[in-house]
Amino acid sequence: MGEEEEAAKYGAKPGYAKYEDLNKNGEIDPDDRQILGSSEPDFTWSLSNTLKYKDFSLFVLLYGVSGSTKANPFKDKTYLINHNFWTVDNPTNEYWSTEKNANKYIANKSISPSSYESADFMRIKDVTLTYTLPTRIVTKMGLSKLAVYFTGKNLLTVTGWEGMDPEFDTQRAIPVSREYSFGINLAF
Repeated sequence: MGEEEEAAKYGAKPGYAKYEDLNKNGEIDPDDRQILGSSEPDFTWSLSNTLKYKDFSLFVLLYGVSGSTKANPFKDKTYLINHNFWTVDNPTNEYWSTEKNANKYIANKSISPSSYESADFMRIKDVTLTYTLPTRIVTKMGLSKLAVYFTGKNLLTVTGWEGMDPEFDTQRAIPVSREYSFGINLAF
């Protein structure tokens, strides 16, 4: 059976999103839903370490999530992102057509597909490099301690997620930004 005939059975056209009739009753209904994963991660982890050499110290914090699957609204045609959409000249199965209602099940327009993907990630959450001046120099200044430091936060996120930030529950939030700071820590 061709695409036209198969699509016509559901009141659709070629290139429209396809739904699987899991219970084989001839219609797409709530009984055709299936669990594709969990938005709650299997585990959340972090790893930190401080390396010291003479008067220098380097603190690194890694943070990550594994085993999380989420709907990614940025894969819907309503967002202006370059996708390989289905057209008559490009009959791909990567994304459905951009035609109006192509992503809705025709018999029940309230049913829309979601694109789910892994929301696993690893982030370099914090890196701090500190130099503590030697005590002999600091005491001449009338201080008991003097250290200078440079910190970078959220420096790199490694993920296969194609949205803004895999850690968000909604993709409408402001993504975490990189932060850099320089500081002086002194004690009298």
